Amino acid sequence: MSDNVAARILAPQVHAIIENWHDFYASETKKAGYIATLKPVNGTQRFWGLNDIPDMLKYAARNKKDDMYLSLNAFEYGSREAGKLKQIRNLGVDIDCHALKITPNDALEKIQSYIFSGHIPNPNLVIFSGRGLQILFSIANGAAPQMAYLAQYITLQYISKLKDIGADPRACDLPRVLRFPGTTNTKNNAAVKVEVWRQLEYSLQELYEFCTPLEQARKRGKQRKGSIAVFTGKEGVKTLYSLNAARVNDLQRLVEIRDGNLTGCRNTFIYIYSFTVCLFLKSRVDVEEFIQPTIGKIYSTTDKLMRKGEINATIKSAC
Repeated sequence: MSDNVAARILAPQVHAIIENWHDFYASETKKAGYIATLKPVNGTQRFWGLNDIPDMLKYAARNKKDDMYLSLNAFEYGSREAGKLKQIRNLGVDIDCHALKITPNDALEKIQSYIFSGHIPNPNLVIFSGRGLQILFSIANGAAPQMAYLAQYITLQYISKLKDIGADPRACDLPRVLRFPGTTNTKNNAAVKVEVWRQLEYSLQELYEFCTPLEQARKRGKQRKGSIAVFTGKEGVKTLYSLNAARVNDLQRLVEIRDGNLTGCRNTFIYIYSFTVCLFLKSRVDVEEFIQPTIGKIYSTTDKLMRKGEINATIKSAC
């Protein structure tokens, strides 16, 4: 993609005022592809175009007592795989504050303080997911799939900024789904509610302004140990972070697929995972906190349990 095309995609635009929460997901300027609903109880996944939104809302109302999720972005009909992405519409951060014994109200106060201090932008939507929060940043007119590398980079940066209230580092991929407002979290039978906090959508550039610049992060990456290609120029920066964003997802999925059993490759995994995350975050302390949820799930049946000091030493060697 040429620099001129990228500049047009990132350029600030005149944004419409959004009235209804579902207009952040589908509108006249966001109609390429289909958003998906997911019912985990039976695995039912349905796809909805712009003209189908009234039917989607009725479908959700009929299933309001069940768990239901809605995709952040749009895909080709019938598939929510990353390779089928048609339009990037929203970035989302899943905040599992209950895991840290933080109440949603306390987490909200923390989010507001971060907004007032300029740490993060004001979310367009706040979803009260039952036991935690999910915040959504909506992209005006949507963004092309070619900008997936930047969308994921921004998401990872925001997760890092909100890690102290339980932002989930596993929930960073673009096919991610969040709770559907008006349905139920059956874990505690709480209704999923939504609030519109900002009616104006963002350009990707506006969201990127709250992040460490890619060039600056790339220069830090040059000084780290390990064999990774260092690209030059804007296209090289894009390629580097596109590849590493995908690698973060792949490593997290590997742990899920193997149920945490990394016998024979545990230490190597920790090194590779740490090295990859280092390319996105500012400090080794940030990396340690970011990767902890994933590291806590892995084990080896033949090697002795790693002490925290050993894990930190591995992270240090990677970063």
